[in-house]
Amino acid sequence: MSVEIAARVFGSSLRLALLRHYRGTASSQADAAAALDLTQSVVSKNTAVLVDAGVVVPDPPGRWKGTPGKYIVDEERLRHLMAVTMIYSLNGQPIKGFDKDLREAAETLTKEGW
Repeated sequence: MSVEIAARVFGSSLRLALLRHYRGTASSQADAAAALDLTQSVVSKNTAVLVDAGVVVPDPPGRWKGTPGKYIVDEERLRHLMAVTMIYSLNGQPIKGFDKDLREAAETLTKEGW
């Protein structure tokens, strides 16, 4: 279920930092480790969680899993997990200040590129 996947992705400040890093530019795990001052093994383990969740993908696409390369964020998958998190967290209720239903707000965020 997407809620559990979103909880794994967004439930770790380290994974959020990796998302920010990979979202900024295609990057190798070694580059991410250096930029975030983390060990290679920590970056590798947490990048694998993000790849399994589909929110980080190899760049270029189709690269063999387990080989050195670069990673980028799948923006559509990221927006989907963010929308699922909002809907689940707020129990599908309208967001104060929004005239629209929460689901419509989430769709709007997706269409507007966030």
